[in-house]
Amino acid sequence: MKKTILAAAIISIFSIQHSVCQGQEHSNYLGLDLGGGIGTALYSPAHGDRSMGLGFGAGLHYAHFFGRHFGLGFGVNYSRLAASTTYDFTETTTGLSHASNPGVTYDLSTTFDGWRERQAMGLLGIPVEFFWRTPLGRHALIVGLGAQFELPLHASYTADEGAYVTTGYFPSIGHSVGDLPQHGFSAYDADFQADIENLKPSVSLLADLGLRFALGGRWGFYAGLYASYGITGTLDEVATDPLLKLSDNSADEIVYNGTFASAEVDGAHLLRVGLKLGLDLGWNCHSRQPEPVAEEPVLVPVQQEEPQVDEAAREEARRAAEKAEAERKALREAQERAEAERRAAEARKQEEARQAAAARADLKGRVEGMVIAFDFGGSEPRIRTEDDLVLRALCAAMQADPSLRVTVTGHTDNVGPADANMRLGMERAQAVRQRMTELGAPAANIASASRGEEQPVDTNDTPEGRARNRRVVVAFE
Repeated sequence: MKKTILAAAIISIFSIQHSVCQGQEHSNYLGLDLGGGIGTALYSPAHGDRSMGLGFGAGLHYAHFFGRHFGLGFGVNYSRLAASTTYDFTETTTGLSHASNPGVTYDLSTTFDGWRERQAMGLLGIPVEFFWRTPLGRHALIVGLGAQFELPLHASYTADEGAYVTTGYFPSIGHSVGDLPQHGFSAYDADFQADIENLKPSVSLLADLGLRFALGGRWGFYAGLYASYGITGTLDEVATDPLLKLSDNSADEIVYNGTFASAEVDGAHLLRVGLKLGLDLGWNCHSRQPEPVAEEPVLVPVQQEEPQVDEAAREEARRAAEKAEAERKALREAQERAEAERRAAEARKQEEARQAAAARADLKGRVEGMVIAFDFGGSEPRIRTEDDLVLRALCAAMQADPSLRVTVTGHTDNVGPADANMRLGMERAQAVRQRMTELGAPAANIASASRGEEQPVDTNDTPEGRARNRRVVVAFE
């Protein structure tokens, strides 16, 4: 690829006409450029904190100007982008099984602690831009706007910072299992690296602003700013798998899917902002019209004639002027009506947005005030009628808006062992989560957790206080 680009550049340079323009009025430019700055992928992880990265690029460009000001250019370039995500949360996946024990199901809980995943990708870009230039003495100001087709060449992730702890809860034996690395349940350091395989071609809008400095003859040096944003996503499909799980075929094998191949993100867009430097060669000058040469005037006698007045032509011109004025008036009226309709539509849109925000705030307030109670030792919720109405409204809202995410947390009183209460709290949270999925809420948007007896809201010394402590709390993330 590099040899092909170099050969094309050499052939183009030796085919240039040996003409020299004054200043920057060449018709064609061929050059190389380098750039660097912010180069990253924008995405929103469900449970992590994303950080932008730095990137760089290099490319070959060609531009042709049709006159002194306007031109069209295209080229080919390579760019490298980077991003990273840090995770500190507990991920729970239910109903899993292994090929070694097909009849045994379990729930996997993975706690990520300072877990950092770094992504890097290399892209081949084919830009097409419209240019406008204006001379500044012997130099020129150049502005470019256009689009770029992005083709992913390679992409990978590396997770080698932080740690994770896996535990499994087996309903058949009624308790959690940990510290068994031969079964995949233990504490591990981060150590994963693999290719990202679900990227697709995308399209980015791009803009350039810079100065071309004349170096003498046909050579020029370019320095300026560039920016681009992907208007189409670069992820091929939205994954539903968890961030980490155990292999379906081997109980002691860990499968880390990575941020882009898990349910953590549902889209990614490319972003670049930085400084670009380039060296180019211009050729083919614009032709200039020669200055008019003053000549001696030749006096020719002209015979004076009486002006002829054509009344029919004058009347026809008057009618044409009246018709043109009527058309202009109709056009102004149509424009005024269109503007009034646009303003009315904008007002309706703003009112609908305000009502939607108020409805969401009201639903959030009702959900945060909802507490689902449980009988002593039981894992079946006792949902009051008013709380059931709130729960149904919440599930309907989550089904309509996939961006809504909630956490369901189970609590118990202090009767019994603490580890048994922690499992009982998770069973209660899972029971409410199951009820919400039956009502239509997306399961991937509901996280479940247990605090056991650790966070009482009342005393455990009275039956009434213990009853209030046996609860499930639903909260927005």
